[in-house]
This record gives sequence, C-alpha cells and structure tokens, in this order.
Amino acid sequence: MTTSTPLHAAVRQAISHHRLVTADAHLVVGVSGGSDSVALLHLLADLLPGCRLTAVYVDHGLRPEETIHEQRLVEDHCRWLAQDCRIVAIDVRKERQRSGESLEACGRRLRYRALEQVRSACDAESIAVGHTSDDQAEEVLIRLIRGTGLQGLAGMAWKNGRIIRPLLGVSKQELASYLHARGIASTVDSSNLSTRFLRNRVRLELLPLLERGYNSAIRKTLRSMAAICSGDDDYLRLIVDSHYGDLVSGTAAAGFTLSLAPFNDLHRALQRRLLEKICWQSGSRPSFRHIEDLLQCIASGKDGARLDLPGTIRARKIGQTMVFSTHTRQPGHGHPDSFGAVLTLDGPGIYPLPHHAASIELALAPAPGTPDGGTLLIDGDLAPFPLVLRAPAAGERFVPIGAPGSKKVNRLLSDRKIPRHRRHRYPVLACGPDIVAIPGLVISDRVRISEQTRRVLAIVWRNEES
Repeated sequence: MTTSTPLHAAVRQAISHHRLVTADAHLVVGVSGGSDSVALLHLLADLLPGCRLTAVYVDHGLRPEETIHEQRLVEDHCRWLAQDCRIVAIDVRKERQRSGESLEACGRRLRYRALEQVRSACDAESIAVGHTSDDQAEEVLIRLIRGTGLQGLAGMAWKNGRIIRPLLGVSKQELASYLHARGIASTVDSSNLSTRFLRNRVRLELLPLLERGYNSAIRKTLRSMAAICSGDDDYLRLIVDSHYGDLVSGTAAAGFTLSLAPFNDLHRALQRRLLEKICWQSGSRPSFRHIEDLLQCIASGKDGARLDLPGTIRARKIGQTMVFSTHTRQPGHGHPDSFGAVLTLDGPGIYPLPHHAASIELALAPAPGTPDGGTLLIDGDLAPFPLVLRAPAAGERFVPIGAPGSKKVNRLLSDRKIPRHRRHRYPVLACGPDIVAIPGLVISDRVRISEQTRRVLAIVWRNEES
C-alpha cells in the first residue's frame, strides 16, 4: 500500500514535529471499531513498520448488541495487519453508581485507566488515541460553554504524558475517505447519535448551527484559537516555572510555603497560575472562585486567616507567607466545601451521590405540574444545561423566590432551622456563577415559573440523612 498520500504526509509530519514516537517503539492503540480509531491503527501500521502495535478494544458493557460485532472487527483488522489485540471489559454502570459521575465522564475515566493498565503490563511507550481536528473544535467549544481559562482553550495536546494524538491535525472526512479508498471496514457507535450527551449535542446541533448562521469556518476558527492559546499557555507555564523555585518551598507530603513579598510584585496572571500550580501539586483542584478567595486573603487577610480548599488542603496566611497543608475536616465543621465533589449535570437524568447518601434527579416537562414535597420546579430555559452541583462559597448570596433581596446561603439554612452540624450536607445547584436552587429547599427568584415559561425543569433531591 502506498504511504505517499497527503494524509500519510500530514500524519508523518505531525509524528515527527511533535516527537510523538521514538524509533522501534511499542505502542498501545485504542481502537473502538469506529472510523477514526480504525484509520489510526492502519496509518500507524503504514508509517511505523518498525514499531510494534497492540490494539485495545474496551467493552464498556453499555451496548452488548453492538459490542460483539465491534470486537470481531477489531480482531480482524489486527490479524490482517499482524498486530496484537487485547479485549478489556469495564463496568461503567456499576462504577457510576459508586462515583456519582455522569455516564460519559465515568466511561472516559475507566477507558483511559484500562488503556494505561495494558500499556504498563506490556511495557509500551505510549497510548495512541484517534482524536481528530473535528474533535479538537468540539472540545474547545465544550470547554468554552462550561467555563475555562487559557489552558482550557488550548484544547487537547498532541502529547499529554503517555497519551499521544497523531490525528489531531486531520479531519474525520479525510479519514473516512482514506478508509473508503482502501475498502477498510469500520462501525458506527449508536451512542454517538444520541443527543443525551453534551458532546453529541455540540457535534450534531450546535456546530452545524454556528456553521450555517454565524461562521462557515467555525471549526477552523476554533482550532486556530486553540493553537494560539496552546502556545501562549506554554510560554506562561515557562515563566511560572522560572518563579516557582524561588517563591515556593516544601513538598506535597510536608506542605508548601509561598513567600508573599516577591509574589505580590508579580503580574496578576502569574499570581493566579502560581496559586493554581501550588494547589495542583498539593492534590487540590481549585475553581476560579477558590483562586479569587486566595488572592483576596493574600491582599487583605489578617495574619492567621485561613481558607479550606477542595480536597483536604488548607491555606493559612502566616506573616509574609502562605502555607498550604493537609487538613482533616470534621463532619459539619469548616468551609462549606465539606459537601465534597463538584458534579457537572449535562442533561436530564438521575445522578447518584453515594458518598453523601443522596441523589439528584432532573427532568424536563413542557408545562408545570404539581410537585410533591421533595420536588422543586424552575423555568428550564432560564437555567440551561450544563448545571453544576457544588458546595456554596463562603458568604455566597442569592435571591430566594419571593424574597425582597439577596440572602447568604448559610443564613437561609439557619432560617430554615437546619442545624449547624447538618448544613454541610446541602449543596447548591448553579448555572454558571448563579445559584438556581438549593435542592430540596428553595429556588432562586430568577428562575421562577411565569406565564412565559415554555419548559419546566423538575429538581428532585433525595437525601437519606437530611
């Protein structure tokens, strides 16, 4: 088979330019049976004859009627190419019940874990996955919808740890044409056609809408923006790293200490990224509001002021330093983040929270009904998905339905006679930065149902301990 096509040239150049593969490497290749991953397997076999490939098909346990056909197809391709094939089964539904993640997020996490386990077991160099330039455009748009910074707008990296993406510069159409020209078979995953998932809605609805009515080259525009942001992000990371050793001391186990005198002389953008890096090194995953709280504490907090961050990290201002250390929270005490994880709700469905003996169910209806005692009704068009279930920020306020003005969340819980030691069990449901409800208790006045309401979103909160 010829390897002199424009597609081969583009992938060969990407592998070389981004240093994705070393000579005679052993690669694990994620192959679902879909057109992108099948094309990836064949292109790597064409371009890297000295490399050993191990294709891995991951059975998620979600589509048994399609899985058998996909699995056999992947095995057939591997026999044709004389490459190894592994079949790995994961139980996404069971793990989702435990973790409380969305089905999509849980499947992605387990899939990458399975690929890494195979890579480690066979001592392969990297894991190749079939993300394309179209996937990059979708990913950037999704991150923009959910809210992100420069690093998020940079999109997916060509290489991220052990993960490599040799096809990130080519389109799905180019890959489909390659398969068609060679008579190479692939399958269609029916779940990719369901608009239940945000990614599919972006691919099937939002991007075509933007192309038709706003920018016919929106995919190229998003990819170009990602490339610019990626370069800028890399440069900022280098600057932050150059300051990190001078300003920060310590380890994750012993804690980190930030020297505030030189820190205060830095540009705000570098301050944000330094704080974010310290948090990540400590095992914490801060949101925008956490970084803002840290900056406020550094700027005007008194000596001894402290903030509890996601995970079990506490930041304390001690003289001209900020100390980040592990802190074990007692139930019902400390920062409201004691509720725990931030959960993104991509659409209607039931989202279990097993660690909190609770669940939240969201259901859309065309018109208001009569809610039972555990159900809240809001205007679905005033609180579009994705929504976020999270702990309230310290001092966070909103306007409860029918109230004359805003009220602190903690004050509202007090007014509702929720004992102090139980208030940490009440998260807020938010749309962007705005609270739309405290599930099980009250909605925001901003999303109340009116005569103009076309769709109603029902919020059902079940908490065995509340």
